[in-house]
Amino acid sequence: MTASPAPRTALQLVPEPDDTEWLTAQASAIGDPAAAESESWEATAVLNQWAPEHQLIGAMMWLTADRARPILELVPDTAIWQPMRQWAYETIRALVADGRDPNPVVVLAAARQRSWSQSAGADQPPTAVRHHRLAVYLAAAYNGTAGTDRINDWGSTAVAGQQYVVADQDGDWTAIWYSGAKVWFYNPDGGNTAPAHGVQVIKAAGTSPVAVYGSSYPDASEYPSGLSPSTQAPLKMYTVPAGQAYVATRPPAPTQDYFKSSGTVVTGAKSMYTIQYNHRVALVYATDVTADAA
Repeated sequence: MTASPAPRTALQLVPEPDDTEWLTAQASAIGDPAAAESESWEATAVLNQWAPEHQLIGAMMWLTADRARPILELVPDTAIWQPMRQWAYETIRALVADGRDPNPVVVLAAARQRSWSQSAGADQPPTAVRHHRLAVYLAAAYNGTAGTDRINDWGSTAVAGQQYVVADQDGDWTAIWYSGAKVWFYNPDGGNTAPAHGVQVIKAAGTSPVAVYGSSYPDASEYPSGLSPSTQAPLKMYTVPAGQAYVATRPPAPTQDYFKSSGTVVTGAKSMYTIQYNHRVALVYATDVTADAA
């Protein structure tokens, strides 16, 4: 798959019917920030990105149940002030209590039957409007920012033209393999993506993670006498785990090094694929992976 060619932000909010009747009198009395919308939702969204509650909830959705549990023991639900965030946090707590990892898809699915505990209809499933608003909120919290289409903006790093392999699909959410992890983004009706054609799908050839490189130099033994070999070392933070898949848009190329002083080109016996690994490309040895046409 590839991001759609039209530049866009990660999420586009649309006008919704007023839905503030879900607040109890008590909740309204404490000055609910969701009860009155800002004149500029974009400005509000930027400010919310840096709110500690927002950052906490976004981080929780990247954790396993075991890793999230100690945090939940330290931070009670009542420490989360804003109602939408408290609803998300309550749902995360319920999932972790059941031993389930609180990724955004699972949180959103659980919230279909679980309203905010302080709402007027706490004993009823949420309305479609409320659930949609929660979906938009979870997407913003999980991704960290609504993002832009600027090349120097790493907040929304899957930009137009990049290609990734679909790892999973759940309703309006799509998961891709990205930087060694399965990550989700909001993709209603597939509107943010398009199928990729003429690419190779790269997977680890065995059951062990495949090393990822930032360069494609020959082995040291392949350099002729008198030329100093360039260092070819894997990136310590990254691998391609077994079971994951990434996109290569061209055939593997031989390893090479160039010496400007003499104009010498050293070509190695091994070849490497260039793959779209995260917001940048990376290289893997062709002998370490399998390649299948998409």
